[in-house]
Amino acid sequence: MESERQKKLFIVKVGVSALMILIVILWIFNLKNVWRTNQEINNTGTSTNWSQLKNDLDKALVEVNTRLNKIEGDKKAATEAAGASLIKELINKTEQLATSTATSTTAATTATEANATSTEATTSKTIKNNNCPAYINCMPTIGEARPCQIPAGCEGITQIAY
Repeated sequence: MESERQKKLFIVKVGVSALMILIVILWIFNLKNVWRTNQEINNTGTSTNWSQLKNDLDKALVEVNTRLNKIEGDKKAATEAAGASLIKELINKTEQLATSTATSTTAATTATEANATSTEATTSKTIKNNNCPAYINCMPTIGEARPCQIPAGCEGITQIAY
């Protein structure tokens, strides 16, 4: 038991010593590069390669920044144009709704004077529209599926939300 332990310790000592000698040898071979002068380094041309690489990288970064600024400007212009067209559409829809409401109000007044039953039909339709939900939630859920059908008479009022 003791002799086995001695053998293992000897093997560990030999392994660590060999690793230390290897590190010292590599360090000695690397010393020749440490003592080189700046003039020798400049003669090999490595510094010019670094300056050229730096200049190329600077040019590339300037070009990337220019393109990103252009993309940002285009995106901003597209957003503004979409907002302006949305506002125009809303104004047109509001005007159409206002004229159709005025027409239906005039027609309802004429119908009231002409026939009382037609007024009751218009009133019952208005009551049905008042009971319509604003939206129907059709989001996927775990378990039982929800019905995603718009109730009759609510086609123009109720929307389906996904």
